[in-house]
Amino acid sequence: MTLVFIFGYLTCKVFYYLKSARLSIQLIQMSNLVSLFLLTRALENFEHSRVLCLKDLREKDISERNLKIYEENLDLEIELFKKRSISLLLEVHPDFFQGVVPYTDWSSAMNYLESNRNVIMSTYLEK
Repeated sequence: MTLVFIFGYLTCKVFYYLKSARLSIQLIQMSNLVSLFLLTRALENFEHSRVLCLKDLREKDISERNLKIYEENLDLEIELFKKRSISLLLEVHPDFFQGVVPYTDWSSAMNYLESNRNVIMSTYLEK
């Protein structure tokens, strides 16, 4: 009787551990999707600001050379934003969960977001 109790107890603990691990992985994947979605929204707002600033500078008759320099600086700022945001997202995960995160740079992160587009659409955009 004692062996049956011990076997049942251990079986229950193993299934509980596996269920908890699966739930943790799902939470990490969902939080990654939400983070990437919010980063794309931030980048979208950054682009709108860029267009408005360039329009304003053109209306003020700024030289083409200065406009080009301003645009190059904005492009560098966008690239820096992309690199920093992905590196920060990757740094917050413990080493144990590094295999769960399927991206390493901006383009692979956007591919991951695109492949899970239906999750984002059903969660945030259809309500």
